Formats: sequence, C-alpha cells, structure tokens
Amino acid sequence: MGGQYSAEQIAVMKAAYFNPLLVVEIMLFGAALSALGCWVGANLLRKHFIKSGL
Repeated sequence: MGGQYSAEQIAVMKAAYFNPLLVVEIMLFGAALSALGCWVGANLLRKHFIKSGL
C-alpha cells in the first residue's frame, strides 16, 4: 500500500477502520439493511405466491 497512499493517508485509514465503535456501527448498519432486504423480499414473494394461488 505504500506506493499508492502516503503515510498520512494510511494513518487516517487505520484510525477509521480499526476503531471498534466504527466497526460496530458498520456491522449494525449491515445487519439492519440485511433484515430490511429479507422483509421486503418475503413480502414480495408472499404477494406473488398469493396471486398465483400457491
């Protein structure tokens, strides 16, 4: 990574990506979006199967 980024940029990235609070926030955000996607998908499937009579 040393060829692409300066030492200052690497330090900023390490400070952001290895911050435990930020890691937890990213995981919670991902879990919330996953749950939302599952809910939307289940509703769409349910709607289409009811229409088809299955």
